[in-house]
Amino acid sequence: MAVMVLDGNLTEGFKAYGPYSTYDDAAEAHPGDTWIMEITHKPNWYNNGGQYPRLIDELLAAGVLTPKVVKSVCESMDVTKKELEDLFERASDDWTKVKAAL
Repeated sequence: MAVMVLDGNLTEGFKAYGPYSTYDDAAEAHPGDTWIMEITHKPNWYNNGGQYPRLIDELLAAGVLTPKVVKSVCESMDVTKKELEDLFERASDDWTKVKAAL
């Protein structure tokens, strides 16, 4: 079982150290306010960074974002149609990058 130490915070991000062979090895190498966690493989489904842009891109491809839905989303998000379209485009670009990396 490999152990990884993540040192940092949610705002600024984390630097990863390891892997170590045990939790004790990791704690000795990086004492103090560090996070020690086991890194396990998760399928792509659990990768929110990839699934959110995929969801948006798939909804666009399925045609569920009708003018009425777009208008409602714009109102609830307090954005213009152009800003929403920009968000859709960013999501599509992000999903394309995720697919290319797989």
